[in-house]
Amino acid sequence: SSNKRIVVHPAVWRMPFFSPPLLITPYLSTQNLETLEQHNLCGVDFCGNGVLLWKGFFMMRNEFRNQYKLLPVAMKNPYTGVAIQVAETLLNCNFFPSQKHIYNSILKKSGQISLSQVNKALKTKEEDSIIYRRGRIIGLRDADSLLAVLKKNHKRGKVVKRHYVTKPRDIGIQQIINFMNNADIRWSHSPLSSLHYTQNFKEPGPLGFRVNNSGLLMSAFPFEETHLLGQADFVFEEVTEPLTYYNTTILQDVRRLSNDLECYLEVNPDNEQREKAIKSLRARIIDRGYHEEMRKKYPKLFGKL
Repeated sequence: SSNKRIVVHPAVWRMPFFSPPLLITPYLSTQNLETLEQHNLCGVDFCGNGVLLWKGFFMMRNEFRNQYKLLPVAMKNPYTGVAIQVAETLLNCNFFPSQKHIYNSILKKSGQISLSQVNKALKTKEEDSIIYRRGRIIGLRDADSLLAVLKKNHKRGKVVKRHYVTKPRDIGIQQIINFMNNADIRWSHSPLSSLHYTQNFKEPGPLGFRVNNSGLLMSAFPFEETHLLGQADFVFEEVTEPLTYYNTTILQDVRRLSNDLECYLEVNPDNEQREKAIKSLRARIIDRGYHEEMRKKYPKLFGKL
């Protein structure tokens, strides 16, 4: 351990049979070498660096770079939390030239993740045979399996508050949306309401919103709360988790929809209409990432995939 000092009594050095201990390790930094020298110890690494001292002889080499960087440690669960951004990116495009391209793609969509987290998520997905690598190139091997394991591991975002309200008289939904956008409230339609738009089906119930600040929204309009779901026009769920608003789809009328993966994971097929819509959504997610032109360009890489 670097916290332990090794002290060799000076009398020991004068013994004719004694030679200083020699540390052999994959890599020694300049700081490591200087620490060894200060404690009258020898050390060499596999990169060509080292410090040797013995009865007036001294040599130190420290110009070689580390060739033994640590391999990424697999993520405990790459199918929840921030790692969902990696999965969503791979489903949108099954092929990336490198993990840095995946990382940059997430950041362009205002995601929050580190390159190290991307690396760890990919490591575990590779061990699970979800993705494959060819050098630096990364590809999604099995979108069906990825969607299944995401669904299995999915945990709903925590709803801090929930307000069932009736629509104020003479105030349209566009005014409410414009206020949220101008007030810098993070928001999107709930996954179920988003599914109504993307899959063209409608079932009875209030229009759902997810917002990160329901207090500000509720104070801005004369909403009347109700405890009866059937009487409500809107339901506002306060969800502060940033991932809830990741890669939302903005329509021409500036409505914001939850991304397709969020809709697929959140909405349960409780009836035949929902089941049909979710099945259609699943097919769309899988088809979106399949790029035929890329596969023709790299036939050996993709093989039979």
